[in-house]
Amino acid sequence: MLLLDFALWIIPFTLIVAPLRRFTSLLAQFQQIHENMRSPRHGIPSFWSLLARSHL
Repeated sequence: MLLLDFALWIIPFTLIVAPLRRFTSLLAQFQQIHENMRSPRHGIPSFWSLLARSHL
């Protein structure tokens, strides 16, 4: 019974946490792209290489 109670709490928790981790990772990649575009010392090629590495 304890195992069932544990499963009832942990499964929904992981279904919420896993997408949040991916979302925060995506936001971090967008922030890097934004900073790369604003920085004058980095040119267009570094922006495109960052975009290619992000797998969007």
